[in-house]
Amino acid sequence: MPMSSARRWQPRQLPDAVHRLRIAVPDRDLLVVRDLDDAAFPPDSPDQQRAAPGELEDGVRAGDIWLLERDGRAAAYLHMDRQTPGRVYVSGLAVRPEFQGGGLGRLMIDHFLATMRPALPGVGVVAVTSPRNLVMLRLIASRGFAARWVLPDFFGPGRDRFCCQLRTAGAPEPSPDEVVERPVAELDDVFDLMLREGQVVRNVLRRGGRWFFTLSAPLPGEFVDCTPPRNPD
Repeated sequence: MPMSSARRWQPRQLPDAVHRLRIAVPDRDLLVVRDLDDAAFPPDSPDQQRAAPGELEDGVRAGDIWLLERDGRAAAYLHMDRQTPGRVYVSGLAVRPEFQGGGLGRLMIDHFLATMRPALPGVGVVAVTSPRNLVMLRLIASRGFAARWVLPDFFGPGRDRFCCQLRTAGAPEPSPDEVVERPVAELDDVFDLMLREGQVVRNVLRRGGRWFFTLSAPLPGEFVDCTPPRNPD
């Protein structure tokens, strides 16, 4: 799959900063990426998960981690795990806390999709996130992902996750009468619709001060056939 070695741009929302995006290099970036992960994810958060020991190091050695530098400082990374044939697993997206809210996560996802798009036909692209991480869910939903699977206790007891999959290019949209809404606070009901009826979560919206998931049945040809990642235990 094609990868860029380095790229510079000036994001409009950060006009005074110089950004460089490159593939992390084993000889110099192993500790850099690990330090960034530790900074981005609190160790005791039920909805954010640090990479397992050795996971990032293996990703750097495989050439599967993009590192974003802001003014020469490591600001974000994206880990695309390509170990499973027929599937690309976006297993990590981290932004250093002082740079969060500046659009760097969106830039990383957009770069990933633009760079990998020529190799994506026939390949399932998946990402795992907490059903309570509404910021991430809204971001990837806006880029064509839908939550296709529930992964109970994926990172341990009570740490349930959604596995989201990138919809195929040009996939049809469900009609309004096929879409249902469920409050984000009523996760058991949402899980039931997904596990028992096979529905997928398409988006997150806010109405009247409350958050809702929108769900519907998957449409023919909407997803490439693949499996979700396994519990990392």
